[in-house]
Amino acid sequence: MKKVINLWNKFWFEEQDAYPIAAFRIVFGIYLLIFFLKFLPFVESMFSNQGVYSPFWIPDIAPEPIFSWLIYSLTLVLIILFILGVKTIFVTPLLLFNFLYYFFLNFAVKNSSYDRLIIIFLIILCFASINNVWSIKSPKEKIRKTSVFATRLLCLQISIFYFGAGLYKAFQPSWSNGEILEMTMASNWGTPLAFWLLRLDLPSVFYDLLTIGTIIFEILFGFLLWIRPLQKYVFTLGILFHLSIWLLLSIPEFMICATTYVLFMNPKDLENIGSSLYSRINPKRLNVGDK
Repeated sequence: MKKVINLWNKFWFEEQDAYPIAAFRIVFGIYLLIFFLKFLPFVESMFSNQGVYSPFWIPDIAPEPIFSWLIYSLTLVLIILFILGVKTIFVTPLLLFNFLYYFFLNFAVKNSSYDRLIIIFLIILCFASINNVWSIKSPKEKIRKTSVFATRLLCLQISIFYFGAGLYKAFQPSWSNGEILEMTMASNWGTPLAFWLLRLDLPSVFYDLLTIGTIIFEILFGFLLWIRPLQKYVFTLGILFHLSIWLLLSIPEFMICATTYVLFMNPKDLENIGSSLYSRINPKRLNVGDK
């Protein structure tokens, strides 16, 4: 029993080099920056009272255009500070607050699973040390070790996300054959590549196998992420899977799942990758203590 408790405590609370959580801060932050920059031409129509009416709880929550631009600009600044690791103990909760504002502003028209993932990730990161390395801090302040608790929570969240998506499809009658994929690719979600594929007039068994493969992939993938000897193959497969969703259904937002893969990696491997990248950018100032 004592051995089980020790393994439990080690899994959840051991000290680990902070490179996985720091790498996630950076790639997740870049994802958020791209996520919001795509709205740049449509700020007034999507976030102000010129284009949005949101009657949830607070009528007319959408502000005047000038204020929508101020809030949007503040969000971009917070994301950049988040990526750089500047005062994340304050920046991360503010970024969460801003994202929740956009989430409820568009609650009636847009409420996707990737939006909820962003919220969950930011909540967890509010209570984690995410700027111990690879951040704008003076060298004497840098502490390379951090609790693995937040990293484990994030890893479990994405594993459950994959498994839950696959399990849901497995028991849904609409996912019993490939017709749902054909219909989705022929809908407003479909891209030119999807329509090209449909025009090939492939037999229905192709879409049946594609549907079964998707379900099996999602059920197993969350478990495969934890197997380090297989990770380079698993990560490649996951990125290709989400790229296919992007290219066939024009939903790049699910690339958020791929940002979490760094959390499963060996901290030493990430440290070496970071050292290699940093030495190429600035070879004269490479600091062995903070690669």
